[in-house]
Amino acid sequence: MEVKHIVVNGAFNPGNSGGPLFRTNDNRVIGVVVAKFHLYPPIVAQAIKAMADAQSGVLYQGTDEHGSPKSYTEGHVTAVVLEQFYKTTQVMIGEAISVSELRAFLKMKKAEVQ
Repeated sequence: MEVKHIVVNGAFNPGNSGGPLFRTNDNRVIGVVVAKFHLYPPIVAQAIKAMADAQSGVLYQGTDEHGSPKSYTEGHVTAVVLEQFYKTTQVMIGEAISVSELRAFLKMKKAEVQ
């Protein structure tokens, strides 16, 4: 079954899948969120990982999650901050399926079960 998607220019975040897509003028649900696009190229994630794995550079003293002393490189500290932004940046392009498409899909699945 081919399902038509609605491309949305709006903030879709982790955990939004399955959530309602509202029509602004009258707050009617017109679709269900099904996907988001991460607009960063793969090299960004690779660069953050490389920084996090850096073994040399200026060292900062801190504590780990258990309160034990630990040294961190400036690359690691920078990578932690960048990774947080990378994971939590609101994505401005997403997809949803329309309510009519969802109804047709559920009707088809109900017929398959019976």
